[in-house]
Formats: sequence, C-alpha cells, structure tokens
Amino acid sequence: MTRSRALDALNKGLWVTVVVSAWICVMALGGLVGLPILAPELVNAVSVVPLFAITALLILSAMRAEKGRRAWAITRAIVLPPLVLIVLVVWGFLSGLPGVVNRVTLSDGRQFLLGVGPEPSDIVYVLWQSVDRWGVFWRPTKYDLTYSDDGTQTADPALVVDPNGRRLLVRRGGLWTDCLDIETDIRACASKVEEPSQRDSESWRARSEDIERLVGLHPTASR
Repeated sequence: MTRSRALDALNKGLWVTVVVSAWICVMALGGLVGLPILAPELVNAVSVVPLFAITALLILSAMRAEKGRRAWAITRAIVLPPLVLIVLVVWGFLSGLPGVVNRVTLSDGRQFLLGVGPEPSDIVYVLWQSVDRWGVFWRPTKYDLTYSDDGTQTADPALVVDPNGRRLLVRRGGLWTDCLDIETDIRACASKVEEPSQRDSESWRARSEDIERLVGLHPTASR
C-alpha cells in the first residue's frame, strides 16, 4: 500500500509538472505578437521539462499496467517521447525565443538582452527588453539588428552600453555592427553610420569605425 501511494503521488506530481511547464511554453508564444513573456533563459530551460516528465509518466504507466495491457503501455513509452521531442523542436522555431548571448542593465533600471533567433540558416541577432526592473518579463523590441548573411562577424558577440549610457552597441567579430540611441525610444544612431553591404568586409569595417568615432569606444576596449 505504501508503494502504491508513493507511485500515485509521483504520478500526480509528474502530471502537475507537465501541465505547468506546457502552460509556460504556450504562453511564450505570446512573444510573437509582442506580449510580455517570462525571461527567455527560463522558458528555454523549462521547455525540455515536458519531454522528461511525459517520458517518466509513460514508464510509470508501463510499470503499473496489468499484464494484458503491458505491451501497449511499453509501446507508448517507446513511441511517444520522440513525437514529443518533434513537437518541442517545432515549438522552438515557432516561439521565436532567442538563445541569450548577454544582458545589460542601464542606470535607469532598464534591461536589454542580445540573443540569437531560432533561424534554420542565417544567424539572426535580436534585441529584447525587460518589461519590469527585475528582469522577470520580457518582450522583443521592434528594432531589427544587422545579421550575418554568410556566417561572418559572429565571433564573440556582445551587447555593450556606451560610456555615456545613452547608446547600446552590438559587437560581433571584433567590430561594432549596430548602434542604437536609447535615451527615449530605441532608434538607430545618427545617419552618418553607414549601412553595411552584407558580404563586403570593408563595408563592415567602415561601419565599425563610424560607430567608434561616434561613441569614442573601440570594440576591443569593451571586453
């Protein structure tokens, strides 16, 4: 009886875990329409929980199944986890959740993070902003960062605040690739910073030098 109660408690706990983690994953889809969601790092960590919890439930069900139903229970335990994994992979692409590179906190308490979007080909960088001062809820900004069309300028990426605290800078491949004014709204820095040609390394270098002259900070000095 004690073993049966323990298994019942485990079964209920696993179901609660599945429901709560699945709810968090579903709510994360709200980020696609600009709704606040829990911190991307937390959601990404929680997203693997349903797979393990459902697998444990299926194994537990197979252990407790009667002899006549055991073969079916074992079959479910073998077949369903890969299907759950496929669903989670599809969810990962649909959710738009970034892999977080780093966060920065401004003097006024605002927080931003640089992430890598779940794109199947190009490496696309995204900028998210916290909704609260504690960094619990986040939403993607409407500003599109430059991206790497051919895999260049991807080494050692980071989001950096300029010495005056008025601009956000993105460093990739040892160059400044993006510069954003953040005093009021988020917008690109002065028009004197030229747009790069995606596959022209000299164009990227010239853009970085433009940003360096504007903010007075060399990319290597920000490490």
